[in-house]
Amino acid sequence: MAKATLKLEQRRDTKTGQLKEKNIPVLIDFTFDGKRMWIQTGENVDRRNWDDKNKRVKPSAMNSSQINSYLQKRVEQINKIYREALLNDKSISVAYLRNKLNQVKTSSNKTFSEYYEEYIRNEELRCAKNTLKKHKTSFDLLKKFGTKKRVSIDFEIIDTEFFHNYVEFLREEMNHSNVTVSKYIRTLKQFLNYCSLKGYNKSPIYKTFSFSSQEAEIIALKKYEIQTIKNLDLSNEKCLDQVRDCFLFLCYTGLRYSDGANLRRENLNEGWIELISVKTKNKISVPLIPEAIEIINKYSNIDNRSRLLPFISNQKMNSYLKDIGKLANLNRDIIKVKYYGADRKEFPKKLHEVLTTHLGRKSFISYLFNEGMDSELIRSLSNHKSISSFARYNKIEDDLKKNQLLEKFKF
Repeated sequence: MAKATLKLEQRRDTKTGQLKEKNIPVLIDFTFDGKRMWIQTGENVDRRNWDDKNKRVKPSAMNSSQINSYLQKRVEQINKIYREALLNDKSISVAYLRNKLNQVKTSSNKTFSEYYEEYIRNEELRCAKNTLKKHKTSFDLLKKFGTKKRVSIDFEIIDTEFFHNYVEFLREEMNHSNVTVSKYIRTLKQFLNYCSLKGYNKSPIYKTFSFSSQEAEIIALKKYEIQTIKNLDLSNEKCLDQVRDCFLFLCYTGLRYSDGANLRRENLNEGWIELISVKTKNKISVPLIPEAIEIINKYSNIDNRSRLLPFISNQKMNSYLKDIGKLANLNRDIIKVKYYGADRKEFPKKLHEVLTTHLGRKSFISYLFNEGMDSELIRSLSNHKSISSFARYNKIEDDLKKNQLLEKFKF
């Protein structure tokens, strides 16, 4: 005997331990011959919209009839595969059923846009805020491309010609640099990978799409510039003083803004910061130097804050940091280079004009490189997943090169 039952996934929030309430995957619980398997349907619903007694989406939910019809087809599909296997005297196993399911073209009569919306709902459950924003922007760009070219975007038209036209659109119409174009090509491929795994997309041509770009040069503060910011008298500027302290804390720990802003006193553990990274979801352990501990102690008894430090929004903090940079006379000339196709464009700036929270993390890593710390040890502190993106920081300062050469190269 076999039984197929529609159920919501019982995934719990890692922070609260409570069952998730939004965008819950609908699964098929299929039991047969003393065995059990779970089958993804590709549909997600909010828990409040699920009728657990009748195993279906409540009529009050948007598009409930279409979703329920599709879910019923998936149930009928696995039941049919099982019955046919019995009639043909097949040895039925979980692997056999999954292989048969993968051979059946799944169709929920969704549009390309609805598939992308489903993908974004799934990403909301696992990715950081900025990553989710990137996926949404990628979706918007595809819609703009379709409107501009007067075509309906679907899996069938995503071929080599589509790829070249889309790259041209990003470069010429949207005026994106090579780095940005490369980012959105990677994002599109991530979506298509998801659709291929789900069985929505049958063409593998997208795997050949590739757009390389030269990474932007890392801009970081030198040791004396960090010290200049630290020594700046902001006693009459409370807001700037707090922004300065939060920025210096990033310089001393190498944390991303998102992780620094979410720190609680519970993350402190005998001279270490321990947390789960907002972006990578990895566990991070960073030892605290005396300067970082001094900043923590400065705010230990202010307003009984639940947060460890008085971080404000990233946008506001970046704006205030430019003011702090001006006050600190951070006027070193910076040239930001961007590539647009084969064209190289230079954008001269002063250091204070490009001062942002992320320069704290960059300065931490660059400083340790220039102090000669082992690269693998630095990487373990910075929590970089990609070796290639981490390697960009390994740029030795010119003064250090000169001094080391004069010291070591003697006859």
